[in-house]
Amino acid sequence: MARHRRLVVYALFEAEEKGITQKNLDEMAKSEAPYQSACLGATPGMARRGPRREMGLQRNQGGRHYGEIFDKHLGLGSPLKIERGYNNLWTKGGLIYAMPIR
Repeated sequence: MARHRRLVVYALFEAEEKGITQKNLDEMAKSEAPYQSACLGATPGMARRGPRREMGLQRNQGGRHYGEIFDKHLGLGSPLKIERGYNNLWTKGGLIYAMPIR
């Protein structure tokens, strides 16, 4: 079960890195880019296990990525108004890094 939770978190990080948001989720699933359609479960047989499956599940659960969830519950969109700081993607000066999907 712990592995499953880890994969869900990695899928949230991956979605944020790839720019998959709640607003563009359906559009990204229809994309011609094989990686995006596979990750979001649009390519048959590609989302059976691992993070790709989790991203496919994410599509069915509202499609938020890590940054959107952080902002809603802890960040600027919440009463707490906490800055992301080290909780940001590594490309934006934080420590969050999506593990490679094989």
